Amino acid sequence: MSFGRVRGCTAAKLALAGLIRILLASRAIPCRAEGKLKSGINFKQTPAMTNRSANATIKGYFYQFDHTVVQVLSAPSPASVVTVEGIEDVDLAAGGESVLTQCKYYEGTEYNHSAIKDAVIHMLRHFKESGGLAGPPFRYRIYGHYSGGL
Repeated sequence: MSFGRVRGCTAAKLALAGLIRILLASRAIPCRAEGKLKSGINFKQTPAMTNRSANATIKGYFYQFDHTVVQVLSAPSPASVVTVEGIEDVDLAAGGESVLTQCKYYEGTEYNHSAIKDAVIHMLRHFKESGGLAGPPFRYRIYGHYSGGL
């Protein structure tokens, strides 16, 4: 079994996602919050607030974290390098080839081409800037979860 190497300036983001996952599973992080802000304003989190974009963002980090762990554990050789938040969300360099993966977690969105438009444009720009077909061999992937539409 090969574990490869992980690098990236924001690899801490994935470690934090793993820690949050453990804390949520152990219920060490409360689902509701009440208190007083530094400004003196009382704060009470309502049930509706727990279901907002932060929840979707955290699920997206989990999705990317899980994909990164799979890439590290399935790296083809010990010389393989997995870069977190490199060119794309997860980059795997092995055997002279790079597989660049953009992770998308859209639980509340049905898949359609416009859902991945920005990611595809970013990939096309990178392909052009790196020399196109004459440049190094890159393979681009979008690893996504959608509510449906496929």
